[in-house]
Amino acid sequence: MHDDPVKFAFLKALDEHAEELAEPARRERVAALLGAHATPERVADVISLLDAHRTSGDFLDSSAMNDAGMADPGKFISDHDAFAPGTRLGAFVIEAPLGVGGMGLVFRARQESPPRPVAIKVMRTPFDTRSMSRRFTREAAALARLQHPGIAQVYSAGVDSVAGRAVPYLAMELAEGSSLDVYLREARPSVRARAELIARVAEAVAHAHQRGVIHRDLKPANIIVGADGTPKVLDFGIARLMEREGDSPGSSSLPAPATQTSSTMKGEILGTLAYMAPEQFEGDPERIDLRADVYALGVLLYQTLAGRTPIAMDNLSIAAAAHAAATREPAALGTIDPALRGDLETIAAKALEKDPAHRYQSASELVEDLRRHLRDEPILARSATTLYRIRKFVRRNRAVSILGVLVFVALAGGLATTLWQARIARAQAKATNETNVFLKDILLSVSPSQARGQVVTMRMALDQASEKLDAGAVTDQRVLASLHGVLSQAYFELGVLDRAEAHMRRAIDVRRILGGEESQDYLDGVGDLCTILHTAGNTAEVLKLAPPALETARRTLDPDSETTIRILTAFAHSASESDPALAGRLYAESLERNRRARGPEHDTTLVALNNTAIWHMGQGDYQQAEKVHRELLDIRLRKLGENHPDTVVSLRNVGSSLRGQERNADAVVYLKRAVDIGDVVRGRGHPGQLSARIELALALAQSSEVDRSIALLRDSLPFTLSQTQRPTHRTVAYRATISEIFAIDKRFTEAMEEAVATRDAAQEVFGADHEDARRASALIRDAAEGLGDFAAARRANETLRGLPEYQTRWEIAPGTPDTAPPAAKPS
Repeated sequence: MHDDPVKFAFLKALDEHAEELAEPARRERVAALLGAHATPERVADVISLLDAHRTSGDFLDSSAMNDAGMADPGKFISDHDAFAPGTRLGAFVIEAPLGVGGMGLVFRARQESPPRPVAIKVMRTPFDTRSMSRRFTREAAALARLQHPGIAQVYSAGVDSVAGRAVPYLAMELAEGSSLDVYLREARPSVRARAELIARVAEAVAHAHQRGVIHRDLKPANIIVGADGTPKVLDFGIARLMEREGDSPGSSSLPAPATQTSSTMKGEILGTLAYMAPEQFEGDPERIDLRADVYALGVLLYQTLAGRTPIAMDNLSIAAAAHAAATREPAALGTIDPALRGDLETIAAKALEKDPAHRYQSASELVEDLRRHLRDEPILARSATTLYRIRKFVRRNRAVSILGVLVFVALAGGLATTLWQARIARAQAKATNETNVFLKDILLSVSPSQARGQVVTMRMALDQASEKLDAGAVTDQRVLASLHGVLSQAYFELGVLDRAEAHMRRAIDVRRILGGEESQDYLDGVGDLCTILHTAGNTAEVLKLAPPALETARRTLDPDSETTIRILTAFAHSASESDPALAGRLYAESLERNRRARGPEHDTTLVALNNTAIWHMGQGDYQQAEKVHRELLDIRLRKLGENHPDTVVSLRNVGSSLRGQERNADAVVYLKRAVDIGDVVRGRGHPGQLSARIELALALAQSSEVDRSIALLRDSLPFTLSQTQRPTHRTVAYRATISEIFAIDKRFTEAMEEAVATRDAAQEVFGADHEDARRASALIRDAAEGLGDFAAARRANETLRGLPEYQTRWEIAPGTPDTAPPAAKPS
C-alpha cells in the first residue's frame, strides 16, 4: 500500500510527532523510518515535508489546546444548548444543530472567508478521557489527507473556548442530500444504478485506504446521496491510521498486509453491529485491517440491492450478534430476487466472506469487479467459464477484444443468445450445432496434434476460420451473417483492413437477404463497413454508403435510436477529412440527438460531446477543443469524481488539446494526472494509459525534458508486450516515439538504435511487407541522414515508395554521388 517510502515515512513521522524533535535527532528518526529506503535525498525530502507541515499550522496545536483548557480532558462541553445560533468557533459561526455523530455533536455553520456552509463537529461529554482526545486528534489528521469527491472534505480543525471551557472542533464540507437508505427508498433507482452507487462509495473508501485510513463504521447513515445521485462518505470518526505489520524503528522493509495501530485497546469494539465484519467482534486490533471495510461494503451492496441486511441483527446483544456474524450464512441474493443472480450475487458473496483471506483483499478489487460487471466484462470473483464469457459477449455487443481463440466461443454464445431473443427455437438448435462443430475445428487448431510445433497466432486462427466459412462449414444463414460480422471486427482489431472489409461485405449481403435494407442488422452492418472503409482511407465509398443508410434509419427507425446515431457518427467520422463542415454538422446533430433522447449528462451524450471536441482538434482548433474537453471534464469530475476511468480520459484530452497549442507545461500537468490516476483506476497496462504516456512523453520532450520523456517511455515498454512477452503494435508505437524524440534532440546514434528496434518489432507484429512495418524505414532514413550516412538514408527511403512518408528529394538524380546529401525539398 505504501509504495512511496517518502510519503510513508512522512506520515509515520507525523503520527509520532517526530517533526517536534530537534536536529540531529529528527534526521536520525526519519532515516530509521525509511529503513532500507533511506538515502540522503529521501531523508531531505521527508525533512522538507515536515518543515512545510510545521510552518503551515498544525491541527489542534498543543499550546492552543493547553491555553483553552484542553490539558484537562474533563472540561469539555457536551450539550447542544451551549452552542446557540451565533456561537463562534474559530472562523465559523454556528447556525443550527444537525445531530450527534460518532465522535461528538454536529452543527450546521457558516464560514466567513471564504463564505460557505460547513458542518462543525465538537467533542461531547462521554469522550472524557485522554484516549478519546487523542482519537479526535487522529480524526483530524486522518481526514485532512483524504481529498476525494466521494468523501466529505475537511477544511480545518482547532480548539476554541466556549463558556470558559475547551472546545476542540472539526470543520468539514456540508454534505447536502439524503442518507443512503432514504435515497434508495425515495428515488427507487434501477439495479444497475444501485450497483453504480456502491461502486462509487467503494472508490471513495479505496482512496482512504490508499492514504492509510480505515473507516470501520460504514453504514447507510454515514453515506449521503445528493440530488444528482452522487454519494459522499461521512464520519471517519473511528477511522484508524494503518501501519504495516512488523514495522519498527529501523525496519528494513515495508511488508504487507496493513494492520491497525495498537492504540485501540484489546477488547474495545467500535462499529455498528449489522455492518461489522466477524473479526471486529473479537475486539483485537491486530485482527482488523482494511478488509473489515470491504465486508461493510459487501453489506451495503447486499442491502442496497435486496432492501435488507444480509444478517438481521436488530435487538441482538453484542454476544449474540458476534455469534450470528460468525455462524450465519446470508441468503444468496438470487433467492431474494432472481434478477440479482449472477455477477452481483457473486460479488456480494465474496465481499461478505467470513474469513478475511477469502474476501476481496482491498476496496479497489471490489471496485474493479463492480466496474467489470457494469461494463459487461467477466468479473474476477468467478471462474471465466465458456458459457459465462458467452453471456458477457452478447451483453457488451461491442468490438471483440482479441485476447485469444476464446473469442470464437464468445461469438457462438452471442449467436445462440441472439437467436433465443428472436424466439427462433428450431433455428437455435441448428445454429448451436453448426457453431459447435465450427468452433471445435478452430479450437483444435491450437492442439499439439494439429499445431505440430507451430506457434498458432490469432491471425492464423482467424485465417483458418475464414477459409472454413468460405468452404461452406456453416450453412445456417443467420449464423453465417453473424460469424462474418465478428470475424470482420476481429480482423479490424488486428489492423487487417482488407479482410475486415471482405467479411463485413459478406455479412451485409446475407443480412440484406434475411431482413432487407431496412432491417436494423443490415443498417448496423453498413455503419461497421463505413468505419472500416474510413480507416482504410476509402472515404469516397463511405460518402456513397452512409447517406442513404442514414436516411433509411431516420425513416424506419426512431431518429434518436442507437442505430441511427451510430450511422450518423460513422458518417461524421468518414466525412471529417473530405468535408469537415459536413462532419461538424453531423457531430453536432449526434450530440443534439443524444442530449434530447438521453439527457445532457448521459454516458452516450458525453461520448458525443467528446467526439465534437476531437473533431475540433482534427481541424486544428485546439482552443475550442480545450473548451469542450474542459466542459466534459467538469461534468465527469462532478458526476464521477477524479478516480474514474472516464474522468481520466477527459484529463488526457485536455492535456492533448493544450499540447496542440504548444502549451506544453500546462499539458504536462493534466497528462501527468491522467497517468498517475489512471494507473491506479485502470492499471498501468491499460491501452488508454499506454496512449496517455506517449502524450505525456511528447509534452515533456517539447518542454525540453527529453531524458525524463525517454525514461517514461522505456519504463513503460514492458507493459506494451503480450502475455508471452512478444512485441505488439503498442511496442512499435513506443519505440517509434523514442526514436523520434532522440532525432529531435539530435541524438542520432540513439535514434538509429531505436529506429532499427522499431523496424524489427513492426516486422514481427505486422509482417515485413505491411505498411506499418515499412513506415519504420522513415525513422531509419531520418536517423541516417542525421548521422551523415546518406547512402543508408537512400536505401531506407526506397522501402517507402507508395507511402505518404516517401520523399522524392531522396531520388538520386543522374550523376549525383551516392554519398551526397539530398537535394533541397521542393517548395
